[in-house]
Amino acid sequence: MKNKLTTICWLALCAFAAENTVSNLKSSTAVPPPPLPPFVGYFHQWQKMFLQWGLKEGPYTNIEASIDPRRNPPLYDVGVEERDSGKRIRFVSDKALQTEYQSVGIESYLAAIQLKKSTDVNGFDNYEFSLRDYRERPLVWRFVQATAPSEKGSGLSEIANIKPMILMYRLSGAVAGEGTAVQTGTLVQPAEIWKEISQPPYFIAYKGAMTEGALVGELGLGSSEWKVESAPKTLEAGQSWKLKDKFGHPQTLTVRAFDGAGGTFTIAGDVYGKVQDFADVNAKLVDGRWLIQEVRYRDEAQGMRVKMDPGVFVSGGGDAKEIKFQVYMAKNQKVTEGVIEAASRDPKSLSTKVFAWHFHSPSWAKKKVILETISTSPAAYRVEAKAPAGQ
Repeated sequence: MKNKLTTICWLALCAFAAENTVSNLKSSTAVPPPPLPPFVGYFHQWQKMFLQWGLKEGPYTNIEASIDPRRNPPLYDVGVEERDSGKRIRFVSDKALQTEYQSVGIESYLAAIQLKKSTDVNGFDNYEFSLRDYRERPLVWRFVQATAPSEKGSGLSEIANIKPMILMYRLSGAVAGEGTAVQTGTLVQPAEIWKEISQPPYFIAYKGAMTEGALVGELGLGSSEWKVESAPKTLEAGQSWKLKDKFGHPQTLTVRAFDGAGGTFTIAGDVYGKVQDFADVNAKLVDGRWLIQEVRYRDEAQGMRVKMDPGVFVSGGGDAKEIKFQVYMAKNQKVTEGVIEAASRDPKSLSTKVFAWHFHSPSWAKKKVILETISTSPAAYRVEAKAPAGQ
C-alpha cells in the first residue's frame, strides 16, 4: 500500500512539474527574438495574367501583364524582359506592390497603366494595356483571346532563365488569337503563329496565353528586414511583437497557439492599402532558439506553403546535415523541392548564418541555388538572398 501511495505521489509530482514547465515557458520574461521566415519570399494571387513571347525586334523579348480587380482601384502589373540586358522589369500601378517587388530584388517602376477591355463576336474578352516604360517610350499591348479558358492549360509554368525561383501556377488557361500584338514606339510586332499546337485551317493559335487564376510565388533575391519595436512578455496566445519592415511599415507577429514546445505565429501588415494577415510561421522552441519548420503565405483561398524538415535554426548551431524542403501551391500541389545546406559564416558569431537552397525539381530548376544569410538579434531580424557567383 505504501509503495502504491508513493507511486501515485510521484506521478502527481511529475504531472505538476510538466504543467509548471509549460506554464513557465509560456509566461517567461525571457521571450526569444521573433520567429520570422528564414528566406526572402513573396506570394500573390492574380485574377488574370497574360503573356506574349517570341518578340524578334525592339527592346523586349517578351511581355506579360496581370490584373487584380479585387483592389480599389484595380491593381495592374506589366512585366517585360529586356533584349540587351536580359533583365526582367516590372511596371505597376500601386506603390505598395512596387515596394514589395523591390524588397525581393525585382526592378520595378510606378506607372500610369491604362486598360481597355472589349468583347468580340465570339464572346471572348480582349484587353489593351498602355503605359510609358522607364525610358518614356510608349508601350501598347493588345491581347486577343482565341479560346475559352480550360483546365488543360493548368499547371506550373517553366521559368528557368532567371536567377530567383519564380513559381507561377495556372488554374486554367486560354491561348492568344490573331490580332495579339505589341507596339513599342512606332514598332508593331504581331504575335507569331504557335505551330506546335495549331491545327490549320480549323484552329490557329498564336504565341501568347491567358491564365485565369494565376498563383505567383517567389523565393526571391534581395532582402527582408524587421526591427522589433516591442516584444511580448509572454508567449500566451494573442500576444504580439510589434515590428517595422525595411521600409518603415508597421507589422505585427501574433502568437496564435503555443504549447511550451512550439506554436503558430501570424504576420499581419498593410497589403495594398488594407491591414490583413498574410503569412503564418510554424516553429519549435529548442533551448531558447526557434526552429522554423513551415511558412505559409496566403491570399484569400489560395497560398504558398514552404515546409522545412526537420527545420531551420535561425540562430546558433545544431542544424541537421541535410534539411529537406518542399513548396506547395494550388491546394496542396507540390511544385518544387530540394535540400538546404547550413553553415555558419562566422563560427564566432552564430547570430549570422548562411543557408544554401538547392532546388531538385522540377527538371528546369535543378541548377538553381539561392544563398540566404540570416542575421538575428533581440532588436532586429534580417534575411539577405543572393545567387551564387556564376549562376
